[in-house]
Amino acid sequence: MPNLNKTIIENIRIPVPTDTALDKFSAIKTKIMDTKKLFLDFEDESIFESLSQKAFKGEL
Repeated sequence: MPNLNKTIIENIRIPVPTDTALDKFSAIKTKIMDTKKLFLDFEDESIFESLSQKAFKGEL
């Protein structure tokens, strides 16, 4: 950026989240990751394949 100097850089404010906000974010992220893992585990199981086959045969 032309004319960028120390004064301009010193006046830039960078928001820093509180510890409470970081903890809340971490809890939400953990729930999302756990749900994703559960979905991926279910996707890999033979139950999914069995239900899919029954659905295509019209047995559900």
